[in-house]
Amino acid sequence: MTNGTIKPVKTAEQTKKRSHSERLADLRVSFEKCKARANATGSINECSLEKVRKQVNVSDSYFYGKDRVDQAIHARYQKIREDVDEFKKTFKGTDGIKEQTALGEAILERNNFEKERDEAHFLTAKITEKNKKLIDDLNNYRRQKEETENNAIAIAASQVNSNTSRSNVVSFNEPKIISPDDFLVDKDNNYDYSNQTKIDNAWRSAKHKLKESILNTRISMRIYMLIGVQNSGKTEWRENRNNFFLDRQPIVIDATNLTVAKRSEFFLEIMKVQSESKKDIKVCAVFFDVPLLQLIQRNKERPATKRLPDQLITDNYNRIESPTTSELFDEIIIVRQ
Repeated sequence: MTNGTIKPVKTAEQTKKRSHSERLADLRVSFEKCKARANATGSINECSLEKVRKQVNVSDSYFYGKDRVDQAIHARYQKIREDVDEFKKTFKGTDGIKEQTALGEAILERNNFEKERDEAHFLTAKITEKNKKLIDDLNNYRRQKEETENNAIAIAASQVNSNTSRSNVVSFNEPKIISPDDFLVDKDNNYDYSNQTKIDNAWRSAKHKLKESILNTRISMRIYMLIGVQNSGKTEWRENRNNFFLDRQPIVIDATNLTVAKRSEFFLEIMKVQSESKKDIKVCAVFFDVPLLQLIQRNKERPATKRLPDQLITDNYNRIESPTTSELFDEIIIVRQ
């Protein structure tokens, strides 16, 4: 700052047009700054002729006689070079390390920040490249899935419309049933819901059976996830083969599946197997929208051994969350009775 005003920064064009006196003055200022950095950080590498001249954009030709300049001017350039060499010889660092000053800490902190910034930029570029590849792979998979799906629908349609009965035509209407209840039947063939550990094990077994059913199915499949309170008609619905579409092998998850969280357990299993095996899968929600009074009445009509507490049915009815496409369902069927 001179006379209370800020000295403007020279442009690239202005630095080229400087006189030797101006270049030499800039070199002296740069030299002092480099010395300060070296003393602050304890590193002699902060003060070299290369750094001094580059900071103020002065060619090395002035120091080595490559340009024709007046002897007196050349001597002044040589003096700066000698002063830099002298400073390096008399630098009081021990193995290049001195006690850190506040300025030194600030300089090192900035250097560390710049290093971390460069590493972050490099990491971001790698992540961006990886994400692009994943997106490309996903788009390719979707295209392949769409082609497979279109072929399966065309084949199914031709089979349905054909009047010729052939023994080698695949039937899509025999569903594979997945139900946690199958693992909760006691020795008297009654359902036992009294033990939470047994219930958890039943759900774990059902998810394992679902995985095996998907892996063992070679054709396109549709997974029907039944959603409804006990006595809402899920079992009756699954036993009617006319309820299933004819274009895919049906797999039925017969459980209450009342909440998004509970349904997500099956979704995670489906997505994991689909990702690993590249199976062609559609997931269809079948939501049983039945009034509470009707559910309680049906419960009273059941055999005593299969009857549930009315309060349990009421609690489950209040917990139910309707399915939406945001849960990754491809289709939603609503059954009202």
